[in-house]
Amino acid sequence: MSHEPQNFEKESSVGAEPDDPAASGATVDPWRAPDVSSGKGEGDENFPVGSILFPKVLREHVHAYYKFARISDDVTDSSLLSPEEKVARLDAMEAILRGEAEAPDRADARSCATLRVSLLRTGLPFEVATDLLIAFRQDATKARYATFEELLDYCRYSANPVGRYLLLLHGEHERTFPASDALCTSLQILNHLQDCKEDLRTLKRSYLPLDLLARHGLDADAVLAARMSPELRAVFDTLLDEVDALNEKAARLVSLVHDRRMRMYCGAVVNLAFRLATRLRAGDPLAERVAPGRADFARAALAAAAACRAAAGRKGARASSAEGTDMNAAKMAQPLGCGVGDLARVEGIVLQAGTSFAAGMRVLPEERRFGMYAVYAFCRIVDDIADGDAAPSRPGAEGEADRVAQLDAWRARVARLFAEPEAGAAEDSLDRVLRATIRRFDLRQADFEAIIDGMAMDACGPVVAPDEATLDQYCDRVASAVGRLSVRVFGDTSEMADKVAFHLGRALQLTNILRDIEEDARLGRLYLPRELLTRYDVPLEPRKALTAPGLAGVATVLAVRADDHFRQAFAAMAQCDRRAMIPARMMGGSYAAILKALRQRGWADIARPVRVGKFRKIASVARAFVA
Repeated sequence: MSHEPQNFEKESSVGAEPDDPAASGATVDPWRAPDVSSGKGEGDENFPVGSILFPKVLREHVHAYYKFARISDDVTDSSLLSPEEKVARLDAMEAILRGEAEAPDRADARSCATLRVSLLRTGLPFEVATDLLIAFRQDATKARYATFEELLDYCRYSANPVGRYLLLLHGEHERTFPASDALCTSLQILNHLQDCKEDLRTLKRSYLPLDLLARHGLDADAVLAARMSPELRAVFDTLLDEVDALNEKAARLVSLVHDRRMRMYCGAVVNLAFRLATRLRAGDPLAERVAPGRADFARAALAAAAACRAAAGRKGARASSAEGTDMNAAKMAQPLGCGVGDLARVEGIVLQAGTSFAAGMRVLPEERRFGMYAVYAFCRIVDDIADGDAAPSRPGAEGEADRVAQLDAWRARVARLFAEPEAGAAEDSLDRVLRATIRRFDLRQADFEAIIDGMAMDACGPVVAPDEATLDQYCDRVASAVGRLSVRVFGDTSEMADKVAFHLGRALQLTNILRDIEEDARLGRLYLPRELLTRYDVPLEPRKALTAPGLAGVATVLAVRADDHFRQAFAAMAQCDRRAMIPARMMGGSYAAILKALRQRGWADIARPVRVGKFRKIASVARAFVA
């Protein structure tokens, strides 16, 4: 996406007099117009900027950075400058920042010179400041965003550099950037949602994606209403879903940051981001200001302190960089004996997938949690291969042959991990963490191979109306085999734990099949068993099956089977190690709630999605801990 000045016509009348050089096409003197700094300070922001958590020696640098960003933002938002004048002023500020021009004796120009000295003293890259100017120029010339992807691209320059600046200033590694970027993008979108009405009314600017608005029959002016309409609420909820996903990725930042003070700061901001998203779901920013309150800040601080204590108390606790300890990951004792970078990359696969099983994995002790992350990451990758969502193995490769070849390559990788558990057989981070997990929890090669076999069933053409035996084999491979690996990582290797895996895996997979009948049919798949389809006179062709009257009968029978598997799984859990089964009970409870919602909805309109209420989700989690 281009960041060159564009759409001047949208704001060209603002502040442009008839004899204005900018209006006549003449070269614009960037310093002809007055200083437009607003005088806003760090206390005017939603989130802590000049935090007392920052070491005193760094605060002057943070203040310099904040002042530069604040003044640049004031230039962009000024009603006294035309778009051309704004861009010229920002260009001149960048020239001072880079040492290409002298700063005139005025506050806005001096902020650039001050930040230049700060960046040179700290050795930080100038991009942490110049990237902000890309976004500010865009604000001066661009008033609408066509898609969410365009908005994300804007956030890349308007928000993400701030997080990177603070992390680099505190000596943190670039491995923290993905989580930091997620947090900063989340905060930027939350700010857009808070200020959507004021931005449009005062600045004639809207950050709500136009395609999302149009999908609900709206345009940008919808935010000028006195109160939010149901359609606009749907737009907000969609964007807040994206924010929730970003916050989930951002949550790992606390475990990646080494500096104790910075870790607590990050923990507080992440917690505030979650809280503001919750407030925006419940509130109406068109009717009143929605912002974190004092109680939110207090609770965020307490949560951050708890998170930091947990991080500091881990096996092989990381020493704070402020204390000068060498942070070489190879010298630190990490979960499973793996490097922090490898662990972070494997965790990133899980977070990026946005799995509903993440909550169940997070309750595990650290070593078991990372072991489950490795198992899940393996499953995610081979599943993407089977679905055709993975990158081709080589340029030009595609189709079934390439999917099968990639799965065969994974068979070979798994075989090497078991054949040479101590040798240098690992190809990447996942291999290294997976090898450590296999060794630590005595996982079985046959279960990994069964999962690959199940994925191959999908990869070799769509599954359509399998017979009962084939469907059960499929469920065992893609679900129960995962369960057999999982219960061992959870901490129970008994035969009864394998029984849990047998029944819970089938219960989960049958629930998935029932939930996704319509979506699978559009992809040419039909996982319903041939015998039942024939018994209820349902065509064996996926799309035709959707409209068959007998489909409800087939779904009803499978729902009863799934319910019975849930019952037997929970009965088996009662005979296993109670603590080890907490994640299994959480996963089972959440999916049992989905099955219940499907049965309550009925099978007459299978395209209508079901939603499990928050209370029911919370209740299922609570039962997992007290059962």
